[in-house]
Amino acid sequence: MTRNRFTHFITTLSRVCTTAALFIGLSACGGGTTEPPLPLVATSIDAYDFTSVATGKTLVARDDAGYQAVWTQQLGPRVNIAPPPSVDFSKSAVVGMWLGERGGCSGVRIDSVVDTGSRIEVRYFERRPSPLEVCVAVVKRPGLVVSVPHRNLPVVALEVVCTADCSR
Repeated sequence: MTRNRFTHFITTLSRVCTTAALFIGLSACGGGTTEPPLPLVATSIDAYDFTSVATGKTLVARDDAGYQAVWTQQLGPRVNIAPPPSVDFSKSAVVGMWLGERGGCSGVRIDSVVDTGSRIEVRYFERRPSPLEVCVAVVKRPGLVVSVPHRNLPVVALEVVCTADCSR
């Protein structure tokens, strides 16, 4: 009889755990009724490998003063550069993304920008050299500035990890 009770206990526990996992999974997904992320178009404003930003960070500008701060950091040691292109902040926000100090073969590029409903995700690839790649011995500070459609949502930068060819 003890063995039957143990088997019954394990079977019941397994059913409870499965039901709880399904409930939690569906709750986290909004019960299966969530909208898919809305793709947004990012317009490139500038990409540069020698910015003045030594540590990785992301800044979002929603007005001219913020845009000037992003632009100043993006310029790096460049001089005699034209002012930044104009942006209509009633329709767009500006996102500056910097990786910080990297080696000579590094780079960054936008994969996609999506509105998840709770935030804007700027998804990017960081180019990293393979161990067998010969790179120039230089320290770079890659960064880029893009405009995205204006939303009153927080903006986050997320690295997309490459498991195959990232050259697309």
